[in-house]
Amino acid sequence: MNQNERIEGFAHEIFKNADALVKKIEVKTARATKEQLDMFAEKAKAEFDTRSAYETNRLRTGSNREIARLNAEVRRAAVQRREQIVAEVFSRAAERLTAYCETPDYLSALASCIEELTKHLGDGATVFVCARDEAAAKQICASMPNVSEVCVSEKIKIGLAGGCNAEKTIYLEDTFDSRLAAQKDRFLQESGLVLEA
Repeated sequence: MNQNERIEGFAHEIFKNADALVKKIEVKTARATKEQLDMFAEKAKAEFDTRSAYETNRLRTGSNREIARLNAEVRRAAVQRREQIVAEVFSRAAERLTAYCETPDYLSALASCIEELTKHLGDGATVFVCARDEAAAKQICASMPNVSEVCVSEKIKIGLAGGCNAEKTIYLEDTFDSRLAAQKDRFLQESGLVLEA
């Protein structure tokens, strides 16, 4: 199983676990909205029957404000829950990727990544890795004459590498951090967690 298949497997697990959480949120949100809207609709109708047109209009205005406030509260709660779900899912994914970075397979993946990046950067390339990978990357790059140095990047928290050419005009990156970040929008779309305006 290659690195991309593992990553796809992780992504599949993320989406599978998120679906159940999304369904729970959707059911609770729909129920809360319906109950609140039903309650205020009944109240507005009862008052309409007993008051003058002026009172009815005044109450409708107040009811609309309350409905808007309740909708805003429901939406705010949905946004908070969505952010919590996304944080939980991506935190678990980051933990799994970090665990993978502790395996012997990862060193092979790191070497392949560095080789691929430096092919496109030419002579005098600088390779960037996380602090954990610095020693391994220096060992990998020792046999690569086109790499001038290996540096630690604080932007790389999980693993794999980035690099720039000698002139520092080209920067390429293939990190688990950037791959995970790129999955976030896709995850929101495919999991149904995008909130409509």
